[in-house]
Amino acid sequence: MLGDFSAAAGDLRLLNVTADVGGRSYMSFNKVPARLAELCDRINEQRRSAGKMTMQELYDMSFDAHSDLVTIHPWADGNGRMARLLMNWLQFEYGLIPSRIFADDKEEYIKALVKTHETEDRDIFRRFMTGATERHLARDIAAFEESTEE
Repeated sequence: MLGDFSAAAGDLRLLNVTADVGGRSYMSFNKVPARLAELCDRINEQRRSAGKMTMQELYDMSFDAHSDLVTIHPWADGNGRMARLLMNWLQFEYGLIPSRIFADDKEEYIKALVKTHETEDRDIFRRFMTGATERHLARDIAAFEESTEE
């Protein structure tokens, strides 16, 4: 138990956090509930318009939800896992192939998130995630084709 919240129970954080030792600070904990509510409202509004979106726009919506949740950083632990889960949930909802982040993507993935946050340019993370999804799909297709060769 940390202060008046339980990180293990998934409670929203009630302390300020930074990334790594001497790293950048995330938003103040007292702003988290309002920003989280805004994110949910924005995602739900986009979901209402999803029938008019292209496949890339649906992927971008899921990538943005991921990036926004990581930026809000509402929990003391597990923010990245929850952001990836939210992204994949949205992708499954619209019949998209889920995006994955592998260990060899991690450095570029974190850099894309940080650069997107610093510049407020959503296209940085969108391009990274689109490229990673394309690479992983190509790898999976090649593995499938190889497994079906006689």
